[in-house]
Amino acid sequence: MVLQSNIGQTQISLLITGGNREGLTFEAIKDFVIPVPNISTQMQIVATINAFINKEIATTNIIHNQITKLKEYRQSLISEAVTGKIDIREWQPNLSYSE
Repeated sequence: MVLQSNIGQTQISLLITGGNREGLTFEAIKDFVIPVPNISTQMQIVATINAFINKEIATTNIIHNQITKLKEYRQSLISEAVTGKIDIREWQPNLSYSE
């Protein structure tokens, strides 16, 4: 990622200026300056990522629970229709969608 950033690309450009366009060597890369945020900033980044991940997990759990309930409801409707507990002979689909 660092080599794709502006800082990395600038360092690569400075290294391969002129007619000498050899590939990057490990020797050249080891001298690159790679910026690293201080510990406080790193901890803030980790906290932000963790909060995002936790929100995504909670959302996934909610969706999973809704899918489970819909499957149960579907099965219940099928069972009630098959056993005659609900009359579906006159049922017509509602084709008017309001979006």
